[in-house]
Amino acid sequence: AEAAGNAVRVQVNAHQWAWDFRQPGPDGKFNTPDDVVTLNELRIPEGRPVILQIAATDVVHSFSLPNFRVKQDAVPGMVTRMWFQAKETGLFDIACAQHCGIHHYKMRGKLEVL
Repeated sequence: AEAAGNAVRVQVNAHQWAWDFRQPGPDGKFNTPDDVVTLNELRIPEGRPVILQIAATDVVHSFSLPNFRVKQDAVPGMVTRMWFQAKETGLFDIACAQHCGIHHYKMRGKLEVL
């Protein structure tokens, strides 16, 4: 995925009980005023590699895309990485696959492949 010049990069931050997603804006750099930040919703293009940088602010979580059969832990104080590539458009579930507290069952999101 790193070698692909057209990879989409996304920073994922897990916290009780939601997912924050940050994508660079037109300047292509993170943490600038044009970044696109969403809560529990991630939109990506079909057919391009997506590289996720996953972190957590409180406890261990696990970022899971069940329809893509990928899962990666989000650990406080660490940045873990994973990549995937969507082959079809649609709306898919994002879940936390690690019990992270009393409202773990509410920690859901949606992945929209355009």
